Amino acid sequence: MKPAVLALALCACGPQSAAWLRIEAPLRVPQDCDAVELTATRVSDAQLIYQSHHALGSGPPFPLELALVTDDRRNLGRESVELTVRALKGLELAAPWSSRTLRFDLVAHQWSDVTVEVCDCTP
Repeated sequence: MKPAVLALALCACGPQSAAWLRIEAPLRVPQDCDAVELTATRVSDAQLIYQSHHALGSGPPFPLELALVTDDRRNLGRESVELTVRALKGLELAAPWSSRTLRFDLVAHQWSDVTVEVCDCTP
């Protein structure tokens, strides 16, 4: 489903806010990376608000896309969420540079587009 269609559903009866997350990495699945781990905390009080581990098996390849939704108004605001994405091979980082942390905004009844570049590059 396309983000524009999802945004319409969000405005009608959906959660307080959501982020459309795109994870980009120059890693081959499963040769270089077999899982991604996501951890999100609310910046205002360092409360853990989301944590997941996604096994990639033999696919899908990067870029990966997923939606993070929230019904908690405390998660809304400018740079209100800090997200860490780790690309893994087994239980270890897939590469020394395969972890990235960033902050993003969540606005009431809107989708936030968030792109995370997990690479040996300048964030």
